[in-house]
Order: sequence, then structure tokens, then C-alpha cells
Amino acid sequence: MKKLLCLLLTFLMCVLSLASCKKPSETTTTDTKESIEMNIDLSLYKIVRPAEINSTYSKSFVKFCLELNKKTGLSLELVDDSDNEQQYEILLQNTNRTQSADIMKGISSGYAIRYIDSKIVIQATSLETMNLALEKFMSYITDGSIISLPIDYSAEVAIDEKNTDVLRNLTFNAIGDSYFAASGIALSQSWLSLMANELGMKMNNYGIGGSTVSDYEDHNAMVNRYMNMERYANIIIVEGGRNDYNVRTPLGELEERNSKTFAGALNIMIDGLKEKYPNAMIVGITCWYVNSDQKKYSDMMLDVFENQGLACFNAADQDAIGVYMTDANFRKKYCIGENDVSHLNAEGMKLVMPVFRDWIANEYVKFTSK
Repeated sequence: MKKLLCLLLTFLMCVLSLASCKKPSETTTTDTKESIEMNIDLSLYKIVRPAEINSTYSKSFVKFCLELNKKTGLSLELVDDSDNEQQYEILLQNTNRTQSADIMKGISSGYAIRYIDSKIVIQATSLETMNLALEKFMSYITDGSIISLPIDYSAEVAIDEKNTDVLRNLTFNAIGDSYFAASGIALSQSWLSLMANELGMKMNNYGIGGSTVSDYEDHNAMVNRYMNMERYANIIIVEGGRNDYNVRTPLGELEERNSKTFAGALNIMIDGLKEKYPNAMIVGITCWYVNSDQKKYSDMMLDVFENQGLACFNAADQDAIGVYMTDANFRKKYCIGENDVSHLNAEGMKLVMPVFRDWIANEYVKFTSK
């Protein structure tokens, strides 16, 4: 008799599972898994996000809360995970609840919505997939506060690593030398301005021609002025090295903090930027390749950023950026003058903008998925 009951239960579970399975989105997902649905009263719940989270995620979660309350007629709270844990919670991203960590282990590229221990857990591998997950969750709401939710739904999502829309409407601070100040052309023609205009970004440009990173010889040294940048930004871009090479600033040691050396000044800046902008992505960009001696400054910048756990674009890699300052034909077409090995003209700025834009977007996807 017991054996017969077990067989009947197994059959019923299979039937229910097939009945509840829905076709995955053909435009956003490559694989989906959906299980038996159950009715949940959302009026019992509060929404919980991580206490430490990127500001862009925070905006998405606030928007989600407002839309959810509007659609259900409820007044659900959005709190961070320092709030006392309760039985009924909607957990967003990497909260300190054990259920959030358990779900993340099983996601490689996409998102999951699961019902565990009376909690609704929504996890994703990036900001973009999190927004897809929140949209999916909202699609289950049909009438009032009662939601018919799968116990376990997951989706593998193919994300284009060059999806530059992740940068749309963000704010960035850029500090550097004439590479950023657009020497010889209008600032509006710089690649930073072109990127900002294309994506509706707010740009705060702190590029000054002749600026050094170190104050070994103080030429508007970045190590002395980086703290004067606007307080709010999603992205901080640091560029330099060309003028430190010009004045022969000592390279210094990888981990030192000494404003009179190139490495030391970079470390001081990065330490300060991390403290001032705890939720921003901080990235670096080296100077172009001109000769092997200048390349030492690019190499040191790459090493310092890597040691600090930050990304840095190697603009001295001529093939990666497409800038060949040692080539007279390249300079004639893309530089301010035929003998100028530093400054791109308007056409040169158009040439490099997509490379920098796509790299920054790719790094921002990775940054927001941490």
C-alpha cells in the first residue's frame, strides 16, 4: 500500500510540474527552469537588500519597491539586511541571509527566483540580469497582494559583454592630464565627451594639460587635487604617466605611499578615492606607447592598480587601443600635428572612443555583479 501511494504521489508531482512549466523568453534567456507554483500573500513580507550595495543597484531596488506597492496596493518596506530578520522576507541580491548565499552558488550567468523557508529569494549575476529578474517577479502579480509564484525558477541569460547601456545616465569623474583635457581641440571633441553625449552620462572632467600624478615636480599634481572632485560619481577614471615621464619622476616601489614617486602617488590617490567613493567603480588608463622608457610608467600603473584590486586599461598596448604614436602615417591622420606623439585630434578621439567605452562598460558589468 505504501509503495502504491508513493507511486501515485510521484505521478501527481510530475503532472503538476509539466502543467506549470512555461516557455522561456526567446529574446533574453537560453535556458529556463520553472517548478510548481504556490500562492503567497505578499502583505506579510518586507523587502530586504544588502546594507553595502552599489548605488545603481539601490536605485533599481527602490524602483522595484515603488512599482510593487503600486501594483499590489500594499505599503511594503524596503530595508537593508542590518534590520532584524523576520520569517517573511523578499531577499534581493547578496543579503547576509543564508538563503541568498545558497542560491548564488547555483547561478553561472543569469538569475533565480526561489521560495525557501518562507522567504522569496531573488538573485542575479549582474545589474542587467537582476533587472530581468525583478521584471519576471512582477509578471507573476495578477490580482492584489496574492502572487502565484514558482517554488524554483531560474534562467540562464546571455549578456553581451559590450552592452554599453549599463553606462546610460551614470555620472563619472575623470582626472588626468592633456589626454583628458583635449589639448588642441575643443573639450566637446574628447572621447570622454563623446561617450558622455552618446549615453546621456554626466561628466566631471578634471583633466589639466601638463598635470603629473606625483608632486615630485608639482605641475598641478593629481595627488594634490584628486580630493577636490565632485562628491557623487558612479565611476572614477584616473589617467596619467606621460608628464611624470617628462619630468623623470622616480617610479618608486609597488606598495609605497610617497607623493614624490609615481607608484607612491598612485597608491595615495587610490586609497583616498576608495574612501571618498566607496560605491564607485575606480579604473585607470595608462599613457600611449611612445618608447620603452615611457612604457615603464604604463607598466607601473598597471601593476599598482592590479595590486589594489582595480582594473586598468593598457593604452600602451598599441594593438589593443589602435593608437600607434611611433607611426608617422598614424600621427598625420589622427594627431594634432605630425610630430605630436601625445595628443589626438578630433578624428583620433572618434577612433578610440568605442574602445574605451566598451571596456568601461564591460568593467562596470563585472563591478556591479560583485
